[in-house]
Amino acid sequence: MSTDTATSQFATVFRGFDPGQVEAALASVRESAAHAREESARVQAQLASMQAERDDLRRRVADVQTRLESRTADAATERDELRQKLVEAQAKIEQYRADLDAESSFIHLGKRIGQILSLAEAEAASLLTKATGEAAGIRDEAGGEAERLRRSAEQYAAEVRERAETDAEQALIEAKENAATIVDDAVRDAAARREEAEAYFERQRAMAAEAAADFERTLGQRREKATREFQGEMAAQEEELRRVTERVSQMRLEGEQERANASSEAAQRLVEARDTAHEMVETARTQAERIRRESERELAAAMARRDSITSQLSNVRSMLATFGLGTGVGDDALAAIPGIAAFRDQVEEAHRETEQAFDAPEDLAAGDAYQQDAPEAAEAEHHEVQFDDGDDVPETLLSSHGVAQDMSDAERESVH
Repeated sequence: MSTDTATSQFATVFRGFDPGQVEAALASVRESAAHAREESARVQAQLASMQAERDDLRRRVADVQTRLESRTADAATERDELRQKLVEAQAKIEQYRADLDAESSFIHLGKRIGQILSLAEAEAASLLTKATGEAAGIRDEAGGEAERLRRSAEQYAAEVRERAETDAEQALIEAKENAATIVDDAVRDAAARREEAEAYFERQRAMAAEAAADFERTLGQRREKATREFQGEMAAQEEELRRVTERVSQMRLEGEQERANASSEAAQRLVEARDTAHEMVETARTQAERIRRESERELAAAMARRDSITSQLSNVRSMLATFGLGTGVGDDALAAIPGIAAFRDQVEEAHRETEQAFDAPEDLAAGDAYQQDAPEAAEAEHHEVQFDDGDDVPETLLSSHGVAQDMSDAERESVH
């Protein structure tokens, strides 16, 4: 188990465990467990060594038994060979005896052959006796050696087995005792440290719980205070919003009412202005027509009078020229002539009347323009009433003056 893993098992909270103490306790427990594991591994290694030694002893006993069996087999083989030789020698002897019995004796063959046969028989008997003795000796020796080897091997195997079992049992007992002691020590140490850690944990948890309770109480009080303040602020904002909404609604209703009243009044004033303007225009047209007729008549009379006076002046000048006064007669000289000054005054009066006749249509046109401006001004006022909250006021219809000027020119043209 790594240090990070051990540390991650304890959550760090407000006033929680001391990570250094917790890590030291866990390190001590891990060290005790490591010692116990090392001792157990050492005991297991000793047991494995003893088991290997026991297996080696068993293998050596098996080798001795194998060699004993091999020696026994070799002795048996050698005994069988000696028995085979003995059987062959006995067969030869029996053959010789049969030949002797058949021949009754070898005497008739001569002394030399008899000696040879006697020697052969004696040698065969000696060989048989020797072979039998050797076979018995070999058999006894092989049996004794085999028995000795078997007893020695069994005794050695028993001793080795007993010693190995004793050593193994003793090592196992010691290992178990050591392991039990180590485990007990580790368990007691771990239990003590666990109890100490649990007690420390309980103390820390109690302190943390108390601190958390204090924090929760403080947080709850602050939350309640903040909630009350927020609710009061929200209530004030809602009340202000309600007042503003009511004020806006009232202003909208008042504005709509004023707009409706203004529109109605403007429409009524427009109708009245149009009616008044229409009457004024009709009256002005009637007066203008009358004045134009009178002006034309007066103009015609003035023109005729001017022409007459001009003609009379021409006649006077002709008469003066006829009388020998010549063309060099000035106005002063003419004025000195009786009746000429009065005539001259009449000519000037005719000129003034003519000019007044020319000016009369202009005054009439100005009056017509004023009559035309009246409904347009009312229409402009109506438009001004219909525009709300700072809208641009339409331009006043001033073209009527130009129209009046045009009418004056037209009338002047008609007069001329």
